[in-house]
Amino acid sequence: FTILAPRQAGRIRKIAEENDNNGEWHDVPEASVDPRRAYLCRLPSGRSINIFFYDGRIAQDIAFGDLLKNGEQFANRLLSAFGEDTEENQVVHIATDGETYGHHQTHGDMALAYCLYYLENEETVRLTNYGEFLENNPPRYEVEIVENSSWSCIHGVERWRNDCGCSSGMHSGWNQKWRAPLRGALDWLRDNLTEIYDDQVKKLIEEPWSARDEYIRIILNRADENISNFFEKHGIGKFEHDEKVRVLQLLEMQRHAMLMYTSCGWFFDEVSGLETVQVIQYAARAIQLARDVSGINLEDAFKGLLKRVPSNLSEHENAAHVYDKYIEPSVLDLLRVGAHYGISSLFKEFDEEDKIYAYSVAGRIHDRSEVGRQKLAIGTVDIRSDITWKHEQIAFAALHLGGHNILSGALPKMNEDVEKQMVSSVHDSFMNNDISEVFHQIDEFFENNTFSLKHLFKNEQRLIISELLETSSSDVYNSFSQLYDSQYPVVRALSGLNMPLPDYMSMLMKFILNTNIRRHLKQEQIDFVQLDRDVEEILRWSLDVDRTTLSYLASEKINGLTSIWKDNPENIEPMETANSLLQILKALNLDLNMWKSQVRYFTIGKKFYPQMSNKSDGGNVDAQKWLKQFRQLGDHLRVKIA
Repeated sequence: FTILAPRQAGRIRKIAEENDNNGEWHDVPEASVDPRRAYLCRLPSGRSINIFFYDGRIAQDIAFGDLLKNGEQFANRLLSAFGEDTEENQVVHIATDGETYGHHQTHGDMALAYCLYYLENEETVRLTNYGEFLENNPPRYEVEIVENSSWSCIHGVERWRNDCGCSSGMHSGWNQKWRAPLRGALDWLRDNLTEIYDDQVKKLIEEPWSARDEYIRIILNRADENISNFFEKHGIGKFEHDEKVRVLQLLEMQRHAMLMYTSCGWFFDEVSGLETVQVIQYAARAIQLARDVSGINLEDAFKGLLKRVPSNLSEHENAAHVYDKYIEPSVLDLLRVGAHYGISSLFKEFDEEDKIYAYSVAGRIHDRSEVGRQKLAIGTVDIRSDITWKHEQIAFAALHLGGHNILSGALPKMNEDVEKQMVSSVHDSFMNNDISEVFHQIDEFFENNTFSLKHLFKNEQRLIISELLETSSSDVYNSFSQLYDSQYPVVRALSGLNMPLPDYMSMLMKFILNTNIRRHLKQEQIDFVQLDRDVEEILRWSLDVDRTTLSYLASEKINGLTSIWKDNPENIEPMETANSLLQILKALNLDLNMWKSQVRYFTIGKKFYPQMSNKSDGGNVDAQKWLKQFRQLGDHLRVKIA
């Protein structure tokens, strides 16, 4: 079966009972098809498929209305869709984006959960799924759908190939004239990739396109044994390793040729947007693989076609500029993985055999040296792509001069004698603090294959930059803290004279006090006395609060405390800590995200509040303390247990 939008139904008729004729066709214009039953659609091939048309009105109210404000209201709206004008079983169902529940609609996931809970306790209906409903209620009506139609475009399928007017609506004056020429460029690339695939694979695979389709079995399970079984099934004869690599590269090339038509790449407003950049990245990977297996370079011609793809932004002009700015720097090969390994080894220890995303690595560090804040790492690393099985040994030398100043050289298949000379020369120059000579030697030994921080994978870039910024931030904080301490008597004097702070002093205090509170919230044991003083100082001088950061850290801290409490609800300590923290932070009016804590509070309260109340009434002192903290926490969380 499949699920379609109600406006995709064209006309319907009743399927004849045995020995009867089929009923007459009836048009169902403007989404008037009854969504409460299954339909049979006969296909031109002679096969058929079952179709459900989701309830468009309810789906619309969920996505763009306030139906997710209340779970019971949501459930009753679903119940109201059942009709009493028929004896046949009915199914009420909707189709919405998953991110609606919690992302687009805050706490929508909680409304959905309560809705399902409510329906499970409703005697007149029961929850089902499409498969079960079909098994018990085969279609009694046949449908013809509107050809070339879709859920998300009122113009049919034009949103994926033309400037039809469908967009996010967020950028007035923009157009989507880029869609047609981009699709044309990708169609051209697809056709050339098809020729390369047919030419390269025909001597290796018996049925190339059947193998392409079954490649999904490898994507779902890339274990070596599974891949070997695939080769045995589809290969012509026994493969050498290089032939296996070539076949995997060709199949991966075809996968990326399909990925470059990913729906969201066409859905939004601008060719330089994240989603469209991603589909062009898929195209770039397909081009790279085609070049590796055939020697044919399609990149220049493809970029020529991208020049015809306009951008709404003057800074880009066309998609060729987008390619140069965003795509080309992201293209990855084993040499760059080796450079990544080398730079990363300055900051972390790899296991003898390790993983870097889709690559298996086995490195050997020949030299790791430090002089002050300067670091040097020299070694070799064996790298194998877990996707294509392509393998390379990369020699590297990586240098960190402090801050963001990082240089790495990388080279495949370095001669063993040359490698020994490189290790010795670079190490000696580094230890002699002759950094200019280290730069020169890295250029010379690695044949100008040099890399920097920008060549790291994005996650590692962020981790290293965060580490570097943490060091810088600590240095700045220490300097500012000394200045703050020395100037604080002046601040107190200004307070006594009811005089405002000078701008420079206001900025200094804002930095120090916000940093102090951040540090308090990151500590396992909070110094509540000092935290209270810092909050009082911020309030006394009406200083700006780093609301975004402090709200996040405070929410994480509170949710962490209630998570500990959840595991041992009778333990009063997490409640006491949470209450003390929330009481102090209340004055800052932070935007706390505490729904997890609210759910835990409600769950624990339902189970433990009655028994604690009974113990308290009987004079149990511990229970009385527990109830006091529990009620106080409920006030902070704005949850009451009846």
